[in-house]
Amino acid sequence: MNTNRFTLFLVFFMLLSPQVYSTENRIVGSDEVTGTAHAVVVDDKVLAHTTQLLPLDKDGKIAATDVSGQVKQVVANLEVVLAEVGSSVEEIARLNVYVAKNELADEVRQALARELFKKVTPAVTLVVTALADSKALVAMDAIAAVPGSDAAVVELASSDKLGGEYGTAHVSLLPRGRVVYISGMAERAEELGAATTGTMGQLHGVLKLLGLEAEHVVHVKVFMKPMADVAESRAAIQAVYAGQMCPPISFVEWTNGLPAEIEMVAYLPGDAEEGATVAHRWQPDEKRSPVYCRFAVVDSPVRIYVAGLMSRTVADAEGQVRDLFSQLENILDQSGSDLRQMAKATYYVADDGVSKALNVVRPEVYDPKRPPAASKASIAGTGDEERPIVVDMIAVPKE
Repeated sequence: MNTNRFTLFLVFFMLLSPQVYSTENRIVGSDEVTGTAHAVVVDDKVLAHTTQLLPLDKDGKIAATDVSGQVKQVVANLEVVLAEVGSSVEEIARLNVYVAKNELADEVRQALARELFKKVTPAVTLVVTALADSKALVAMDAIAAVPGSDAAVVELASSDKLGGEYGTAHVSLLPRGRVVYISGMAERAEELGAATTGTMGQLHGVLKLLGLEAEHVVHVKVFMKPMADVAESRAAIQAVYAGQMCPPISFVEWTNGLPAEIEMVAYLPGDAEEGATVAHRWQPDEKRSPVYCRFAVVDSPVRIYVAGLMSRTVADAEGQVRDLFSQLENILDQSGSDLRQMAKATYYVADDGVSKALNVVRPEVYDPKRPPAASKASIAGTGDEERPIVVDMIAVPKE
């Protein structure tokens, strides 16, 4: 066969063949100082979502009193829970890091560089929040690929090698296929328990709209106050799943007016719409916001996890927000995506100025028909007192 005929044959073969995805997570840009990625692309794989893991030893006690020891323990706990579902820390795509005090952030980053980032280059978001155990200095949750899994339903798992993780699943499996990201919702109640129960009812109302049940829930994230009452919120969530294992939960203390806001990730069985990427939807009769949708249905088998972005320069509030979106557009472009393909946004703000600036800038850069599902939380800090906003994103490639 001559060269021209072989080339034509190869092109014809590729057009007829099913799309082939990468077997490894793809790194889009990296920070040489921190050892983390600007974004990580995961191609058509089952995904493990862990619960928020504290530095607890097998007896359920805080393993150390120093940052280095606690980071080492949390990483070890991540290894244990990911191994339960056939994954590993080397497969982590997104790592959420929760630090108890602003002044500990750099020390936590350095410890992670030693303990984890030599093995993997994840997209990382770090925020400052009180933690579920007052002796804890750091906690983490992760999303990791599970390359060998053929899970067809949401599977929840726990490890008997971990102690004190409060009766929720340590990890869940999100099957390949469609996924739903539900924006943060909040019940207007004064008590944390009642607010949690009411908000979970709202979220499950969205699931019902999609024909889904409790068994389809993959992960629950709670923005709440005060963290000292976290057991009350956890118990209210566990009550929703009475008679079955409770899905993984992460908690962040916020300073917003209401006791709690909760977001959710759920699996949506069924075939993806041909050529679809992500659909941005609202509930019937809901007033549509131009800056967030009520829920985003992802049909694309590929996920792009963008790291928690901070302004590259110390500028005024609006200048920092505009720089964040400039970075985001560039990273999405490098990933084969754009602002119209965003599925889920999380905005962490540590002062009112950047919160207000976010409200100014988003309507300018978002397509009002395609804003991502989102949560915005006022928090204690970002680990950098001069940069009081962190934004992370989940997106999919363009068609």
